This record gives sequence, structure tokens and C-alpha cells, in this order.
Amino acid sequence: MGTQHFLESGRNWEHVLAAMLLLARLGDVVSTRLATPTLQMEANAILRRFGWRFAWLTTALCLIAYVNTVLAMIGIVVSLFVTASNLSRAWIMRALGEVEYLRMLQRAAAASTRGVAIAFILASAGTTSLAGLLLLVMSDGPDTWPYWFAAGILTYAFAVAVHGCAFVGRLYRQAATSSPSGAAG
Repeated sequence: MGTQHFLESGRNWEHVLAAMLLLARLGDVVSTRLATPTLQMEANAILRRFGWRFAWLTTALCLIAYVNTVLAMIGIVVSLFVTASNLSRAWIMRALGEVEYLRMLQRAAAASTRGVAIAFILASAGTTSLAGLLLLVMSDGPDTWPYWFAAGILTYAFAVAVHGCAFVGRLYRQAATSSPSGAAG
């Protein structure tokens, strides 16, 4: 059953997708707040730059469902996966505090290399991409919801690669400036 058929069947998918995207965005923002209240550990440079008001403003993205249901589906998947990722690490950040958690990551960076860290991030993103590609291949094409759900998984994997590598770069720069020899990674 294609996306056009869903919309034409009177099921009001726009409303369902808008509500789901709002819940997913709220999950992303709240889980980020739980994990890194000062945004010190936030991998997304845009969010770090513009802060919490901007983060809360992103919940308005739920309105995209009334313009483009495909983008809403992709946004739902990405936001839910980001929420899950945030929540998986939030307990450690809350237990240690952001400063100590950052120090722990900097110690790990000093004991490793930037290339190894980036390789693991890219391997993680690649594994997620494989799941998205499998679902994409199994779908009946771009007129189906599974196809766009798969596109959301692939978008999330891309975001993990981009933001993860940028975070590692920032982490290694911080580790280099804080180490006595000035050499890290």
C-alpha cells in the first residue's frame, strides 16, 4: 500500500505522523537534556551553538507532516534512533557528570588514535546502514512506508557518521590541548 493510497484513503496519516514526529522530537530533546544539560557532550554543533531554545524549537518540525509525509517519516525514524542512543549513554553521563564523562573520553582519546575512533564510528554507521539497505531492498519501492522508514535509518546512519566523526575530531583537539606533550591521536 503506497503513501498516496494511505493519504487518499481518508486515514489522516498526516495527523498520525505529526503526533509521532512530535513525540520523537520531544524524546530527542528530553533525552539530550537528561544526558548533557549543558550541551557539553552534544555531538551536533548546530545545537551546541544555538542552545536549548533552538532544541525546543525543533519540536515544531512535527508540522512537516502536513507538507511532506515522507520527510515526516524520515524525521520520526531519525529522532527515535537518536533518542535511543542518547538514553543508552545518559545514565553514565548523569552518574559521572558531564565534565568527568568528557575527561574519561579524553583519556580514552589519549590512549588511542583518531583513526581507530573514526573507524569504529564509521563501522557503527555502516552496520546501521546495512539494516536500512536491507529494509530498502525488501520494500516495494518509493511508494511504500517501509521504503521511507529505511530512508530514515540510512539518514540516521549518515548523521551518526558525520556528527560522530566531528565529535571525535573535537575530542582529539581537546585532548591534544590538555595533554602535557600536546600530542594526541
